[in-house]
Amino acid sequence: MCVFTLISVKIMLMPPQQQNQYDFIMDNPKKSGGPSFLRNSKSKIIVSVLFVSVVLIVVIVGFNIISSLGKTNNDDLVDLMARQLEISRISEIGISGSDSQTIKTKIATLNSIMKSDYREIRSYLTQIGYEIEPLKVRAHRDGSVDKALEESKVADQYDTTLLKYIEQETTAYKSALNSAINATTTPGREKTLNTAATNIIVYDGKVATE
Repeated sequence: MCVFTLISVKIMLMPPQQQNQYDFIMDNPKKSGGPSFLRNSKSKIIVSVLFVSVVLIVVIVGFNIISSLGKTNNDDLVDLMARQLEISRISEIGISGSDSQTIKTKIATLNSIMKSDYREIRSYLTQIGYEIEPLKVRAHRDGSVDKALEESKVADQYDTTLLKYIEQETTAYKSALNSAINATTTPGREKTLNTAATNIIVYDGKVATE
């Protein structure tokens, strides 16, 4: 009887087993698969479509802004092209109408320069995606020059009148060219305009020594 009592006492005095406070380190809970709505295949498709749509909108808006800036900054080049065309047109009229070989040679050189620089500017604008409007390229066409040259033949003042209009047009052209150069911010545009400036300077120098 005594033995049984002692065993019972020992059992009652044994402390209950305590859980190790660091057991959580050994636990391996299931990792979450992300937000619940992304675990749904349809939700993933919707999110993907929205992402692609936003990217496309950003690209389109950025392209439109860049294109708009390009067009605004290069309107002056179209004006130069219009002036070059008019100088070439008057030069060709003079080449066929003048009796002076010296004048014909001089304006033939000018005509060649204007056509070459016109092609250079046109090529540059095409490369940057600028749409050239035909009417703007003919903005400086002046029919009154043709009439004045015809009338000058009667008064035997053709060459004088021709050179007056050539000088008038080239002066306006050089002024516009200088303004365009001062507004230049891109290497391609700068190169194109510097070539045109060099050509007209060389022409003026050649004419001055004749």
